[in-house]
Amino acid sequence: MINAQWLLVTAGILKRGPMDVVDYTMELWFQQMKQDLEKANLQEMNVTSRIQTGIKTRLSYVVPYLDKWPQAMYLGIDPKNLGNTVQHIHKISDEIWFQAGDKSKNQEATWEFLDRRLQDVVTTGSQIGLVISLSFHTFLIGKKLIKCNDNRGQQYRNDIQAVQI
Repeated sequence: MINAQWLLVTAGILKRGPMDVVDYTMELWFQQMKQDLEKANLQEMNVTSRIQTGIKTRLSYVVPYLDKWPQAMYLGIDPKNLGNTVQHIHKISDEIWFQAGDKSKNQEATWEFLDRRLQDVVTTGSQIGLVISLSFHTFLIGKKLIKCNDNRGQQYRNDIQAVQI
């Protein structure tokens, strides 16, 4: 009976059900992350360490809920909830970069940095593809050479046997 009454009370508050709890939790953790990063001594760190500290700080809030949080994320990727989830993630990312020292309007430096890293990924990916292609063709050539040498070796052995007889 208590559960039924609780459901009636929360029905008006949680219009989207459990997703409202997820949104609330993500906002609560965002505010906590913001406060914790403002207290951290980020100025003494390099940019990589600042970003790493921001990410670790935010992820640390999930640790006590690791057994349940995947269910929350599953709700978050539902198409009707995805917009809010993306907004939360964008807000977290923006705050981490801001705390790391990117004070540009709309984090322009962040986007430039991201563009450079994505270009690195594309370049690296094409280089890996080239290495794989070269490796495969080298393998094929080596296989043909071995077969060719094996045929010549067999012919040589046949010639020696013919001379010995």
